[in-house]
Amino acid sequence: MLNAELQHYEDPTLWTAERYLKSDADRRRFSACLQMIPDSVTSILDVGCGNGIFLAMLEKQNHKRKLIGIERSSAARKMSVCDSPVLDGTIEAISHKDRSFDLVAALEVIEHLPFQVYENALREVQRVAKHFILLSVPYKEKRRRSTCPYCGCTFNSDYHMRTFDNYKLETLFDTFRLARVTDITVQDYLLGKYIRQLRQHLGNNFQGHYICPQCGFNKRHEVTPTGDVPSSPIRPTYVSLLKKAIPQIQRVRWRVALYERFE
Repeated sequence: MLNAELQHYEDPTLWTAERYLKSDADRRRFSACLQMIPDSVTSILDVGCGNGIFLAMLEKQNHKRKLIGIERSSAARKMSVCDSPVLDGTIEAISHKDRSFDLVAALEVIEHLPFQVYENALREVQRVAKHFILLSVPYKEKRRRSTCPYCGCTFNSDYHMRTFDNYKLETLFDTFRLARVTDITVQDYLLGKYIRQLRQHLGNNFQGHYICPQCGFNKRHEVTPTGDVPSSPIRPTYVSLLKKAIPQIQRVRWRVALYERFE
């Protein structure tokens, strides 16, 4: 994995108990994931489970299920909010045997995986899942980019490596077919894509927790950036006025997909 991404996910502020419950969109995403799980499922492996928030929700829903999480971030494991075990591990090398769990979940995980890790992860998830795979991914995401004020490298601040559309989701696995999907929408501006591009063009939005994948710079360093990229944020007045003048629409942000084994 990329060193910058590994460092990013060791930030304990990413794994506070309330982080994924403070927004209505996240709550609806988790609720949709819970509702997609078939009643017949008695064991679930959550790979890339973070601080175990989804496992905690599963515990409240059904205490009879066998639940295990896998997470590579030591900071996330230390701040686990679930009672179920969360093991040190990665999605591309799952230690469990073939078809060990009725369902394997990977929620907001596979969009982060680089070349070869991604392909290995898809094979591993299929290998370990007995009947079902549950995914949630950003849907047709227009990835925002940030520019490092030190070296000028431009990168996706969420470390998303790919986007997903209907065709990609339908052809993701060799031995599982897409059985059900649910879309999670959020409110956006009619020209939201262009507003974000304008904001990026007018000012650099390099946030304090970002880590440049090229030079490793982040704002915790006691170093004054020397690059040519402006480090000051855009004056908010321009964007605020623009937002007030543009109508809002519902945009699909995530797609939750349930896959079923066919061989």
